[in-house]
Amino acid sequence: MPGQDYESPGYYNTWHVKTADNGRKRTSKRKLKPSSKIPVLNSLPVERPSPKKKQQEDDSNKLEPHAEHKHRNRPANQAPSLAFASSSTSSLSTSTPSPSSSTPPTPSQDSSRTPTTPSSSPSYPRTPSPIDTTVIDQPQPRSSNTTTPPPISPNRFSKKAMPQYPILRDDEWMKYSDIWIQIGDGLSPHVSIIDIFRTLCEFGTIESIDINTDINGFRNGKAKVVFSKVIYPFWISGSIDYGFGQTRTVWQRPQGPVGIPSEVNPSRIFPPKLKFDVKNLKFGFMLQLEEFMAMYSTNSQSEISWVVNVRKKKVEITFKLHFDKENPENASVVSGSSSDDSNKAIGRTESYMIEIPFRHMPDLLVPADEDQNGTLRTFVIPLTGPPKCFRLLNDWTKSMREIGLTYWNIYDAWMRQTDIQYNMVGRKAQPVSMTHKQPVIDIGRWTTYRLSFDLKDAKKTEDFKTMMEVLNDHNIRTKPLQAFRVNCNRSQLRPIYNYLDQELEMDEGNSEHLQRPSLTFPVRYQLEVCISHGYLNEHNITPEFIHRLQGMEERDARILLECVQEGKTRFFHPMDIFTTQRDRRADSTKSIPDTCVYMRRATVTPTGILFQTPSVEVSNRVIRKYHRHADRFLRVSFTDEKLFGRIRHTDKEASNELFTRVYRALEQGIVIGDRRYEFLAFGNSQLREHGTYFFAPTDNLTLDKIRDWMGYFDDDKVVAKYASRLGQCFSTTKASKSCKEVKCREILDIQHNGYKFTDGVGKISPTLANLLTDEMLKRRPSPDYQVSCFQFRLAGCKGVLAVDPSVPEDEVHLRKTQKKFWSQHKKLEIIRCSGFASAALNRQLIQVMSSLGVPDEYFRKRVRTMLLDFTEAEFNPAKALQLLIKTIDANQMTLGIANLVRGGFMDSQEPFVMSLIRLWRAWTVKYLKEKAKIALDDGAFLLGVVDETATLRGYRDDAPEDELPQIFCQILRPQTREPQVITGRCIVARNPSLHPGDVRIVEAVDCPELHHLVDVVVFPQTGDRDVPNMLSGGDLDGDDYVVIWDKELIAPGVLINEPPASYTAVTAEDLSRPVEISDIRKFFVEYMKNDRLGAIANAHLAWADKYPEGVKSSICLELAQLHSDAVDYPKSGVKARMQKRHRIKSWPHFFEKPKEERSHKSHRILGQLYDLVERIDFTPRYDLQPNERLMDAFELTADELREAKEVKSGYDSDMRRIMAQHDIKSEFEVWSTFVMSHCNNNDYKFHEEIGEISFSLKERLRKEVLENCPDRSQLPRKVAAMYKITALEIEEAKRSQQEERERTTPRSRGNPPPAQPSKEDIERLPLMSFPWIFPEILVDISQGRLMVPTDYELDHDDASWTQETEFEEVPIASLTIGSDIAVSDEDSEANSNHGSDIELEKIVVEY
Repeated sequence: MPGQDYESPGYYNTWHVKTADNGRKRTSKRKLKPSSKIPVLNSLPVERPSPKKKQQEDDSNKLEPHAEHKHRNRPANQAPSLAFASSSTSSLSTSTPSPSSSTPPTPSQDSSRTPTTPSSSPSYPRTPSPIDTTVIDQPQPRSSNTTTPPPISPNRFSKKAMPQYPILRDDEWMKYSDIWIQIGDGLSPHVSIIDIFRTLCEFGTIESIDINTDINGFRNGKAKVVFSKVIYPFWISGSIDYGFGQTRTVWQRPQGPVGIPSEVNPSRIFPPKLKFDVKNLKFGFMLQLEEFMAMYSTNSQSEISWVVNVRKKKVEITFKLHFDKENPENASVVSGSSSDDSNKAIGRTESYMIEIPFRHMPDLLVPADEDQNGTLRTFVIPLTGPPKCFRLLNDWTKSMREIGLTYWNIYDAWMRQTDIQYNMVGRKAQPVSMTHKQPVIDIGRWTTYRLSFDLKDAKKTEDFKTMMEVLNDHNIRTKPLQAFRVNCNRSQLRPIYNYLDQELEMDEGNSEHLQRPSLTFPVRYQLEVCISHGYLNEHNITPEFIHRLQGMEERDARILLECVQEGKTRFFHPMDIFTTQRDRRADSTKSIPDTCVYMRRATVTPTGILFQTPSVEVSNRVIRKYHRHADRFLRVSFTDEKLFGRIRHTDKEASNELFTRVYRALEQGIVIGDRRYEFLAFGNSQLREHGTYFFAPTDNLTLDKIRDWMGYFDDDKVVAKYASRLGQCFSTTKASKSCKEVKCREILDIQHNGYKFTDGVGKISPTLANLLTDEMLKRRPSPDYQVSCFQFRLAGCKGVLAVDPSVPEDEVHLRKTQKKFWSQHKKLEIIRCSGFASAALNRQLIQVMSSLGVPDEYFRKRVRTMLLDFTEAEFNPAKALQLLIKTIDANQMTLGIANLVRGGFMDSQEPFVMSLIRLWRAWTVKYLKEKAKIALDDGAFLLGVVDETATLRGYRDDAPEDELPQIFCQILRPQTREPQVITGRCIVARNPSLHPGDVRIVEAVDCPELHHLVDVVVFPQTGDRDVPNMLSGGDLDGDDYVVIWDKELIAPGVLINEPPASYTAVTAEDLSRPVEISDIRKFFVEYMKNDRLGAIANAHLAWADKYPEGVKSSICLELAQLHSDAVDYPKSGVKARMQKRHRIKSWPHFFEKPKEERSHKSHRILGQLYDLVERIDFTPRYDLQPNERLMDAFELTADELREAKEVKSGYDSDMRRIMAQHDIKSEFEVWSTFVMSHCNNNDYKFHEEIGEISFSLKERLRKEVLENCPDRSQLPRKVAAMYKITALEIEEAKRSQQEERERTTPRSRGNPPPAQPSKEDIERLPLMSFPWIFPEILVDISQGRLMVPTDYELDHDDASWTQETEFEEVPIASLTIGSDIAVSDEDSEANSNHGSDIELEKIVVEY
């Protein structure tokens, strides 16, 4: 980035600084930026220097270039002025710094200049300042009128006995773990965080500083400082000078409870923090099940701390490392009290912290023979993923330099780390890979820690028991190990990478080279997948293992490793994988749909990289062009550690290391085996998800050659826009086969008053639209249905094409606003087709409507009705069918499930269908709770197009109130399959809506000239301003719009039109030269650091909830403008900057913020709706028996079942890949696209994406089955075999689980298995969804139709699939809500015997 160093502040460079050592000056290599030369604070009190000397010191010791510093009234090195004078202070040795109880690091003190005091005057220890700079000569304190402060009780402050203050009678402050200091009223507005810190750091360990501001972000003359420890009660003077005169400073009683109540037993109170000194700390990994390999060990004199932070629910381990310049590979843990300055002259000492949230803590492994009441205690923590690691700044003030900073805490001084090694700068030139060269501590791979404690006294022993009680309350328990071993012999390790990647000379005499096996890249990649996820460890793998893989067929070796990854089980003996049972699966290299590709993925985390097994996904223009090199493309995403999710935007420098690593990967590439993948480009949606495409170039195909083919972009001098144009080629599209060559004709845009009414919309002939409808739609909703609008890509053009009868049959008409760049690519590509989706409200829309006058009761009533309806729908087929065809999702999966209900599978309690119904309900309730997603019967969610006939009346500024702009909206009702034209008053909006003018009342009219347009909303091309632009700044290049004709909402006086927003567009800066690829890399990292779209939207919600005016409040209007800027950021490159006043100090409870963040109960509409809804956990219905008709429809042979099993293994493999890739918990979520949780950021876009992925998977497997079934009359038998083999696998797995249960729990012998399997058991059961890739055939078989048409193909449409079924209405009062429908003993016994004539073991295929 121009002018930006991605290294953390003051990071691992050489520098020079003068320090004091017994009166002598010493030089150590240390480079300081001019802005960081901050003088060390000295003993208190000190004599003020003369004005002349004061001016000299001011000039020579300036702080950072903040404007307010020029107003300071005292020199930077001047100590604060108290109301009393104290005697001199002595230096105090400190322990390892930590956020919980640390004292800042200090330079050594110049003892020759320490002022002396009479022997009768007590000496008060001083906490040194954490300011890493030159020591300034210390002025002598005044000797006349010096008053000795009265002593306080001795032995109050850890190791040093404190003198007493007879005058101080109230010692209440000593009862609290945190000391709160209130500053003001009257704190000068020129006083900065640094001023307060430098003034008060002498007195103890500062945890946080908060300069109070009002609701508008203006200071109110007060501040609060929290100490974790103080040397003595410095506040007794009543006032302190912070540089601009004396300011009232007093102790304040902490608010809230002193301790933390137990979440299990609230009467039990725990201290906020529990700290223990650690005798020994070892980093490593589990070499065997009960053998810990120590890769790095501390020395016996190390001072390491273990802090259990009960309030923040995490563990903090802090330690120091000394790096020796003469021996860079030798780093040792040093004592915090070490004063060996000679070591610092040849190296450096750093403090580190490892942070482990309680929710990520596994059970603690303890030796079985350890005395639980003894003083020596040990446990091992085998983490499932890398924790967060931090390094403490040597100069804490570097974390306080943000202009206008009003809040700081000690965690801001801890910098995130990606590596712990000596040469942190040299790694910048290294590509990212699984291996770390010469790490001191490999944070990403050595994720098991062994800690030893020496509890020296009864108090520590009691505290240790309390700490274990805290962990136990959070489900962190101890697990005894009978034969646990600690192995410290690193010399025995032979990492397999040394064997795989060693380069040997290519000469005839090198016989070792001739014998050295080489893995093909697909096998090597899959091996990296297993190692990166921890299922295999590079130290366990032997050359024999590699030879065994190399001797196998590539396909067999790859599938073998895929099975390891899918099993998600660690193999401590890798050779065992060759003897484990595995099934035969389809070859993943078989033909897949032309629109899809097998894509490899990598996730770069701060400390490592995770590879994913290749999975099928919809391709794009670039990959289709270079399909022969498809395996050389790599999709890369950048996230925090696996357990922490997304890398968040930040203004602070604490996360600079994370962004340094991102840029390093973009600049240096990623190495896998013999390939080096380099940054290519990123799609527009990828950018928001922090993802990119990489490519491994060949001699004949370079990255520049690919970019040159993509198009000509040099006319764009704005980096963000240039990157966006590149990304246009990576849009997920389907290339049309029926419209290979289309004639393009350019037509004019329609503009009025500077507004473009046709921005992004073109025209297509009905003939081409009909061809595309046949090609893109699996089934037409009705025989004569034709898609009216297509979102497309064609050469360098984008947007939508709407059907226009006036366009010649083989033409498309494009407007100038649709052409973005020149490209030689001429194929028409389709992103999606227009279609009907049900309308739904969300939090933003509800908040705007509430501010515009819609009564709260309207929303409450809709939520209550939804909850009641969906509860009934889980047990009542009639109600389920009614809701499924009324609340249609974007992928129209509810219509498919409705057909299964029509087929009678809900009546027969079929397990898969009942699981889908339960998931559908849980998914709906989840989004009702988290997003206030209220489904509306009278509404639609549609693509927008323009009225090419100029018939509709547009918006006019001077129009009377009752003269509304007109729209045309015709939808195809799923219930009737007949078009319906909406007429009358309507509400139209676009997501997200933040401004009060973003939701508008319009008039829907019937316009015969537009009857050819269905399932779109048509906007006028006349008027003073286009309606889409009034709706959150929308246009017509693919935006969706909500159209609502609910009678309660459109009634006169309920909702009124507010003036539309008039956002000021940001002006992007052009480069004076052509854009280079390095500029795009830097922009990607800048975007990650500054993308505040979500933060702005959340702040808008919170502020609107706070103010009575809601979205009409001034701060919400500002945030609406900022949100518009943030939306444009990916194309403009101009950051949306939130001010201090925009930030939320207390969140409404419906945001579900963690306990450590301040929140309050909201009584506004969103808080009310949130409280009305309770989440529902989704549990698949493995407790139900398979459908009897499907099981007994045919007498199936073992060969038929074996064939079905082979196809199922391939399907299951692909399904598990999709689940792992997107972190989806169950197959039912992928099949239905009702995903409860995933790793992507945008729920709506992901719903569309997973729909494409799910459809492609089903289509590929259907195609494979049909290709192997030329005689279509045999297809029902094949589908029945698919169903039966699935049921047999599940039955066998459940029987095995029961046997294991009886073996491990003798008391369960003879008892029936639990009615509902546990969550752990369900995760180990086989997948169930395989046969449901042919849902229509399963319906036919269940209803006795055992024949299919001889011309049955993938797009087959059968009347039986959509037949209407009548159900008897069951009143909800007659249902037992929340209970499962019982199955009679006779039915259960009959169902359990299905297929008993063919044992599952007979059809298991082994290699």
